Amino acid sequence: TVEARLAATSGLGLEHLAPLRIVRCATEPGLSNRGCGPKSAYICLSETDEVFFYRLGMRLQLRKGDLLMWPNVDWSTEQPVEDLRTMRVHRKADVQDITSF
Repeated sequence: TVEARLAATSGLGLEHLAPLRIVRCATEPGLSNRGCGPKSAYICLSETDEVFFYRLGMRLQLRKGDLLMWPNVDWSTEQPVEDLRTMRVHRKADVQDITSF
């Protein structure tokens, strides 16, 4: 299942996986359905999408089927703290913007 593959990829057990949901791209900060928990994942279901981590200044262009996974927790201290650098915006990417690697 998709759930089992995500759990295995994250290094966490299936019991730690929140219910999966399909959400639309958001064009404004804070409206991208960030979810909760120590890790987040995004699977591109449309032909192209763009994910912009605006606090990191990092923009990623994805194609259908791409998986992006990142931690939501800063473990640099002995206490876990929400990592606000992972706030992001999703938007549909212009196909012309995407280059092959």
